[in-house]
Amino acid sequence: MTSEIAKAIRRKAADLQLSQKEVCKEIGITPKTYSRLKVGGYHVRDTVYIKVTQWLVKDY
Repeated sequence: MTSEIAKAIRRKAADLQLSQKEVCKEIGITPKTYSRLKVGGYHVRDTVYIKVTQWLVKDY
C-alpha cells in the first residue's frame, strides 16, 4: 500500500468522521490490517487492495 493511498484512507475517514471500527466495517478488514494501512508502505493481499480502493472511490 502506497503512502498516497494511506493518506487518502486517513483523509476520507476524517472527512466522514468515522471511527477506526466504522472504517474497518465499511472496508471489510480487521483493525490490525487498518492500522498497518494507515501508515503506508505495507504490502497487502490483492483482495485487501481491491476492498480499499473500492471504498475510496465509493460515494466520494
